[in-house]
Amino acid sequence: MGDDRWFLQELTADQFAITTKSRHWYDDGHYERFHYHSWELGERRIWGTWRGTLMGIA
Repeated sequence: MGDDRWFLQELTADQFAITTKSRHWYDDGHYERFHYHSWELGERRIWGTWRGTLMGIA
């Protein structure tokens, strides 16, 4: 879990940006999908945030 919730809050709200330089930090479009709100089913950070929240409730 770790920083998943922070990452989702900041990167998807235009308060934080990860820039790509050539092939560095592209990571198969992972950060770009979050920025443009076009994430896919099974994204690791969404799953980690969801799991962490439910573990806190249980």
